[in-house]
Amino acid sequence: VAPARQAAMTEAKLLQGLRHPHIVSCEQVLFEPERQVVRLVLEYMDGGDLQGLIARRRDVEAPEPFEAHFARRVLAAVGGALSHVH
Repeated sequence: VAPARQAAMTEAKLLQGLRHPHIVSCEQVLFEPERQVVRLVLEYMDGGDLQGLIARRRDVEAPEPFEAHFARRVLAAVGGALSHVH
């Protein structure tokens, strides 16, 4: 087994074990031998992701900054998730 493949599979298996409200769940890990890639089947998030939200806000004609309470909530969620992982 190639070291890169093994490292990717190990990381993916760790991700599968994480359970936290602010971490997308990894439902399944697959290895595709023909293409030599590891594929992750992730939980569906119908609200999209933060990057998409920021991009949509930036794309409007007169973008408004996010409210301070929204930024605090996002930072608290990301901080909680990072604390859980580490």
